[in-house]
Amino acid sequence: MIEKNFEEAFTPEWVSNNITDQANELVVLKKIIPRQKIAERLTPFL
Repeated sequence: MIEKNFEEAFTPEWVSNNITDQANELVVLKKIIPRQKIAERLTPFL
């Protein structure tokens, strides 16, 4: 069964402790891309 909820691989604490460069591409994309909404909208098609 396909899950409707998006779950982060790393906790916010882990990210803040290990990725200190806020200009890091992954940090920037995390703020821009609405992954939960995308997962909810794609679920019916999977």
